[in-house]
Amino acid sequence: MKKSQMSLELALVIGFMLIVLTVFVSFISSKVVDIKKEKDTKILQDLTNVIKSEIDLAAISENGYRRTFQLPPKLDGADYTIKYDNGTSTGGKFTILTTYYNGDPGNEVVIFVAPKIFGSGPLNTINKGSNTITKSNGYVVFLP
Repeated sequence: MKKSQMSLELALVIGFMLIVLTVFVSFISSKVVDIKKEKDTKILQDLTNVIKSEIDLAAISENGYRRTFQLPPKLDGADYTIKYDNGTSTGGKFTILTTYYNGDPGNEVVIFVAPKIFGSGPLNTINKGSNTITKSNGYVVFLP
């Protein structure tokens, strides 16, 4: 074999290996991103379920019910927002509860809650930290 032929074959093998390595690394990195997004969604879902449980408990309780509960300041080190809409898009029959990471509205959890809820927070948001939920005159109310 000539030296030039061996050099060409070596260059082709190295080039092929680089292509394989690039494909492998891109596959692994996309899987890591998918796993992170699944983890973030699970954390959002857990928090949303906690809030839904508090609303459900208040809804079935007698008037005068009052309970204070805590929401974390951050989820896995990231800022988040919890909003509710008293169902303008559902004809007023349900409250839509949406939880999402700030800066990433594509990763959100949306659930429907049977009773209408009211609050005194800005723009129909549920505050981080201490929240008080009450039932008065048949309505579930969030107080900051």
